[in-house]
Amino acid sequence: MALGSLSPPWGVDAGAYRSAGEGAAAGAAMWRIPAAKRYSPPSPSRRPMQVRSHSVGQAGRSVDHRAVTKSTKKATPVERRDFEPRLSAYQRGVRERLLAAPVVPAPEPWQSVVFAPVGGLLGIGFASHPEDRRDLVMVVSRDGHGLFDAVTGERIARDRETDPEDETPDCTPDLSCPGLGPITGSRVHIAGLFGGGLHTTTADGWCLEVVTPAWPNDRVLLSRDGGLPHSGPHGERWWHIFHSNYSEFRATGFSPSGQTIAVATSSDISLWRRRTGHRTAPAGEGYAG
Repeated sequence: MALGSLSPPWGVDAGAYRSAGEGAAAGAAMWRIPAAKRYSPPSPSRRPMQVRSHSVGQAGRSVDHRAVTKSTKKATPVERRDFEPRLSAYQRGVRERLLAAPVVPAPEPWQSVVFAPVGGLLGIGFASHPEDRRDLVMVVSRDGHGLFDAVTGERIARDRETDPEDETPDCTPDLSCPGLGPITGSRVHIAGLFGGGLHTTTADGWCLEVVTPAWPNDRVLLSRDGGLPHSGPHGERWWHIFHSNYSEFRATGFSPSGQTIAVATSSDISLWRRRTGHRTAPAGEGYAG
């Protein structure tokens, strides 16, 4: 019954009572839910998502507590075959010898020249000084180009603002970069992250090898017995001179003159030099790109 249709009680003015009733009815109407917003059952196309619990019954059948679905049998695991051949007893012996060999100093006539940190190193290349043909080593990194004197180990040139078209060796088909300092105007072939290579032998029988008996740590071997398999004991005819167990290996090799050994990783460069009096190439030989 509407409030406005009630009879006023005794002693109450009818007009005032009607006004109060109409006001209360209007207030109640303010709280009514509009017809457009009233709940109506969802249509099939807008049915709300229902969360169902599942369990696995016998024979691998997926059972829905509200509906039974199709059988989902467990897939048979794919058989994996070992296509990598097992190491022979001989190969295991060679690997164990390499793993057991500690890092030792390079033998005479080689002597260490420098171990220089170079962050973000990408590659290295050899050149020769135009005045006395001594070995130079160019280093390419993410911070620019540098040039080392292989005799003293000193960095003699640095270029931090390289041309974007020659910034890294992969910018050119021959993996080269422009020289700097005393070799400005020439190009130097760079070996390292993008490919390329350096000399691995000298005219008088020295050899460099990179072996990885425990991947990913590369080891650099210096020898005079023709390379693997090394017949003599470690420290007599072959030497483990570098172990890249802290950074990514980039490149190693002899200079074209045969007087310098370089090993580069992603964080540094190491140089060895023959003592004065040991040469394998005439003084005029060298390479400047």
